[in-house]
Amino acid sequence: GKKVPSFSPEDMLLIMCEHGARHRWSQLSWVYDVAGMIETKKINLPCLIEQAEIIGNKRPLLLGLLLANDLLDTELSPEIYWKAKSDKAVSASAEQVKRDLITRASFRGSSEIQASERMNELEFYFLLMSKHQLLMTLLRASTPRTKDLKMASLPDVLFPLYYIVRPLRLVKTYKNSIRKWLLK
Repeated sequence: GKKVPSFSPEDMLLIMCEHGARHRWSQLSWVYDVAGMIETKKINLPCLIEQAEIIGNKRPLLLGLLLANDLLDTELSPEIYWKAKSDKAVSASAEQVKRDLITRASFRGSSEIQASERMNELEFYFLLMSKHQLLMTLLRASTPRTKDLKMASLPDVLFPLYYIVRPLRLVKTYKNSIRKWLLK
């Protein structure tokens, strides 16, 4: 009989679309979840799209809505459909997801596909980011971490060199994935 805090349907839809975009919509079940949320909850989609734009989450939301429409015939208003379809990054991403779902179904378990999957997810997600979000992500990614400081012990006056150490360490760590991603 206890009340348990939970997300509103609107927040849950934003979270589901963000999650799907971050993982390149690799599971068709995630699209089903979005479609189910749209069909069973009374969500004011135009208002939610405005809110998503304010918080920098518009493209992942539009992509989730477009995939639900294209793959599962989820009904969207013409205005929302064309808003999603006319965004070139969203439209191109939706086409890529559809191709990927077919490829994954055909080659499930192939180590060749799995090896560069994370790099592909990052590339895909970067396309959905605004310029500001991309800049902030790159700044965070380039900030030295504990592993970078441990890799090379430099005196305090040479701390800026850790900004060079970090990319070198990352390339060393992910060299096989990077190689496969570049050769695709």
